[in-house]
Amino acid sequence: MNKINYTCFGLLLFSMMLLFQACKKEKVDFETDNRIITQNRINSTVRIINAAGFNQVIANGDSLTNFVVRVPNSPNSQQYPGTSYFPSNGQLGKIWSVPQDLFNAQETAKLDFMTKSYVPTLAGNVKIDVKNDYNNPIDYILLPAFAMEGQPEVVPVKRGITAPAKPDHFKIRVINLSGSIKNPGFNSSGRLEDLTGSVSLAYADGTLVDNRTSNISVATRTSDYIEIPYGTYQFKILMQDGRQMPALGSGLDAITLIDPPTSTIPIDLMNSTKQTYAPIQAYQPGGIYTILIAPQRFDYNINELAETSTTYQNSFQVITDNSPAANNTYFRVQGVNGFAGQNVSFKVDGKTIASNLAFGTAGTYENFIQGNHTVEAIDASGKTIASASQVLRPAQNYTAWLYADQSGQLKCLL
Repeated sequence: MNKINYTCFGLLLFSMMLLFQACKKEKVDFETDNRIITQNRINSTVRIINAAGFNQVIANGDSLTNFVVRVPNSPNSQQYPGTSYFPSNGQLGKIWSVPQDLFNAQETAKLDFMTKSYVPTLAGNVKIDVKNDYNNPIDYILLPAFAMEGQPEVVPVKRGITAPAKPDHFKIRVINLSGSIKNPGFNSSGRLEDLTGSVSLAYADGTLVDNRTSNISVATRTSDYIEIPYGTYQFKILMQDGRQMPALGSGLDAITLIDPPTSTIPIDLMNSTKQTYAPIQAYQPGGIYTILIAPQRFDYNINELAETSTTYQNSFQVITDNSPAANNTYFRVQGVNGFAGQNVSFKVDGKTIASNLAFGTAGTYENFIQGNHTVEAIDASGKTIASASQVLRPAQNYTAWLYADQSGQLKCLL
C-alpha cells in the first residue's frame, strides 16, 4: 500500500513539473523607443526648401502641423506639441522631404504653406501642386516674395542624385535666386547694401572655384554641378565687383546680426568687424551639395542699447542634396619642408604629391585609400633623404614633416 502511495505521489510531482514548464513564459525585454520619428514613412523625390520662413503646412486638405501659437516670453513659449509628420515640434522647418504617402495614384499632392505667429506677418499663403517623379527629383524652393522683388513665390529646381564620377570627390553647384529687397533696413551706419546681380563661387582666399560656377545670373539661376576633392572648405560667394555675400550663421535656421551697409558682422551700432560670415564645413566623398542664394531674414542694431530690428538680405546657405555615407575609405596627406638646407619633393608609395618645396612651404593635400603607406622626402637628385611608413586611417588629414633632429639627421614625421 505504501509503495502505491509513494508511486502516485511521485507521478503527481512529475506531472506538476511538466505543467509548470508548459506554463512558463519567455521573458521579453521592453525598451523605450526614443526616436523622434517612429513611423516607417518612405520619402518621395520631392523636397521643400523653405526659404520663406513658413511654419505650417496642409496637404490635400489635412493639417500636418500643429497650428499652435504661443504668447512670447510665456513659460511654454518655445514648447510646441509634435505631430505625426513633424514629431519634434509640430512645425515646418527649413528642409522637408515630402513623404510618399501624401501622394495620390497619379503621384501628385496639393500643399498649402502659411505662417502662424503671435505677431502678424506679411507672408501670405502659398499653394502648390507637387509631382513625384523618380527619374527627376525636384526641389520646390519657397521664396519670401513678400520681402523681395524679381522672383516668384515658388521656384522648382531639379536636384542631382548621380554620385560623383570620382569616388573621392563631391559635387557642388550654385543656385542664384536673389532679388531686390523691399523696405531695406538702415541705421546710423547706413542703408542696406545692394547684393543683386551675378555671383561666383570662390575659395576662402577669393580664388574662383570653376568657370562653371562663376557669373551665375538670376536669369541663368542654376549652374552645373562640378566635382571637387573631398575635404573641409570655406566657400564664399562673390559679387561681380568682388564684394562678399553673407551666409546664415550657425545652421540653416539661424538669424544673423549684420551691419546693413556692408553685410559684415557688427561690433556695435557704428563699428564693424569688417568680416563677412561664411561657414567652414566638411564636404564628404560622394556628397552632393547646393549653395542656395536667396533673401533671408537678418537682425541689425538700431541704437546704442543693442536693440535690433529685422531686414531681409540676399545671402547664401549650403544644402546637402543627398545623404553621403561615412568616409571609411579615404584620407588626405600633404608634405611640408621643415629643413632649411634644400628644396624637396614628397612621394606616397612612389606617387609624387609635392614637388620642389622650399623651406617652410607646404604642398597641396592628396587623397589616398586607407591602409599602410610609405611617405618619402626626395632631394633634387631624386634620392630619398627620409621616409616613414605607418597605417593611415580614413577620414583623417596627415602632414608629412621633413626636419633635422638634434644630431642633424633628416627625419620624416607623419
